[in-house]
Amino acid sequence: MHSHKTVLQWEENFDQFSSFDESRWSKIPRGTSDWDKYMSHYDSLYAIR
Repeated sequence: MHSHKTVLQWEENFDQFSSFDESRWSKIPRGTSDWDKYMSHYDSLYAIR
């Protein structure tokens, strides 16, 4: 039996109070693909709590 060790490479806890870390995260503009056709640029559609 093989033993596989998993190593965490990166983690984001979203523990900032004002906004997300814009050096690592960005909003995705609306596109025409199935995964991005419902994206929006409106700030009211997300909340930092």
